[in-house]
Amino acid sequence: MYANPKNERVKRAYLTLLEKAYGKSKATADHHLYAITRYENFSCKEDFALFNLERALAFKKELCNFTLSNGKTLSKSTIVSVLHRLEEFFRWLATQPGYKSKVKPDNIAYLRPLDNDLRIAQAKRFKEFPTVEQCEHLLRSMPFDTETQRRDRALIALLVITGMRDSAIRSLCMKHVDIANKVIYQDPHEVKTKFRNLINTPFLPVSDLAQRIFIEWYQELRTVKLFGNDDPVMPQTLVIHDKDDAFTSSGQVTPKHWKTTGPIRRICKEAWESVGIKYYTPHRFRDMVVDFGQTLCTTPEDLKAWSKSLGHKEPMTTITCYAHMSVMHQIRVIRVLAQKKKEPANVQAKLLDMLEKLSSKMEDTES
Repeated sequence: MYANPKNERVKRAYLTLLEKAYGKSKATADHHLYAITRYENFSCKEDFALFNLERALAFKKELCNFTLSNGKTLSKSTIVSVLHRLEEFFRWLATQPGYKSKVKPDNIAYLRPLDNDLRIAQAKRFKEFPTVEQCEHLLRSMPFDTETQRRDRALIALLVITGMRDSAIRSLCMKHVDIANKVIYQDPHEVKTKFRNLINTPFLPVSDLAQRIFIEWYQELRTVKLFGNDDPVMPQTLVIHDKDDAFTSSGQVTPKHWKTTGPIRRICKEAWESVGIKYYTPHRFRDMVVDFGQTLCTTPEDLKAWSKSLGHKEPMTTITCYAHMSVMHQIRVIRVLAQKKKEPANVQAKLLDMLEKLSSKMEDTES
């Protein structure tokens, strides 16, 4: 199917607007392009100016009934995402010369997803993540005879004590780690943080074992490998030729950054499989760190510090996006509340005393 030159010019203008004017990332722009391309494939590349009510309803029906190669339909979250992004595109298009009189806002409204689909897509599902005990078992089980094995073990340890994203770990340099104060400074000028935010991450008190393993690795890079400030904390494997002139791992590392996050996911996958535990992606360590923080943080200040260490501006981001209440944690909370119920008189007495003191202060102020 040949491309429509007119459509291609419009798409290019829209994607440029998203990236250059609205500051959207390339990945976000690609998601918008995916939605627009799905509509183009449905309409056989016809001119966007021909969009109308019938096409909007037909596309939404086709999207909801689309069958994947495995026989399943698209998830509700995918359907909602495509429709939302396509609606944004056509609302912008309706303001452009040559389309104002053709693309009607009322017709665009028919791209909105059904309320039930929207509720299903927005529903928070429990995400499985490893426990601290599983992580420590993994660390104790991993070999550490060669440099690459020690690097792999230190990578898992770093995930445990920081919950850092894999893109940030890939770009982390030696100078960003303050071993003396046990802090990692994720400088957005050099470290690929989400939304390019500055994140100061102290080593979180999740596991003493993980802290020790990571510190030992960092000190080995400094004192044995003589890594400089701009060298990576998680360096590439040094590849050499074997006796058959084929590429093979030397078991040593070289001061080069990984080009992608693929090696990080591969290391995690192989590590979990080696101990017979299901594979948890690097991002699931963030959920584990948040879950551990829920049991440790007892004041708003505690939660704020924990949240900022993960790169969240507000604790509500941590709570709504990552905090999950497992059944066992729910039971523990209810049991604590049951204990509090045994002393209602003491609680009521304290409240009455506070109210009396507050009332007397107000009377003194008025007099």
